[in-house]
Amino acid sequence: TAPADLFKIKFMQELHGLSPHDISMIIFVSGVGAILCFTLAGKLSDKYGRKPLLIGFKTLLTASIVLYYTVPGKWFIVFLILIMQSTFVLATVSATYFGECFPTSFRSTAIAWLGVVFTLSGSLGLVAEKQLFLVVGDHYIASACFASIGIFSIPVLVFMLPETAGYNLETVS
Repeated sequence: TAPADLFKIKFMQELHGLSPHDISMIIFVSGVGAILCFTLAGKLSDKYGRKPLLIGFKTLLTASIVLYYTVPGKWFIVFLILIMQSTFVLATVSATYFGECFPTSFRSTAIAWLGVVFTLSGSLGLVAEKQLFLVVGDHYIASACFASIGIFSIPVLVFMLPETAGYNLETVS
């Protein structure tokens, strides 16, 4: 989702004519909502499990990015807020989840490697977006197409990774 994240401000300014002030206000309102999202994400993942939230919000994030770049009119604002809130939830739950998948003695190292993977995948995503841009001729459509690939991570979560909430972590890892 790195290309989609990179182009979202430019998209609002160039295609929708929003001023920096307008964009700041939208992001501010979403940021205030983040306080609630971070808290709810932790509570809900403790109660219902990490995997259901990861699956649900990864799906919501992917759909929201695609719709953000493709819907007509001002509807993109709704999808921008959904993108931001989904990102907040995924940041909270994924850090917890992936840390819990490893034994205590390797947990910090595993989370550090997750940061490396996020950085590398973001960089590679930008390189891939450039190549797709050369084919489709539009950064926004290229970003939407590239983000839609994220849906393929859902089967991995569903079928290959364990639930960690409520389980002895040494057993899970």
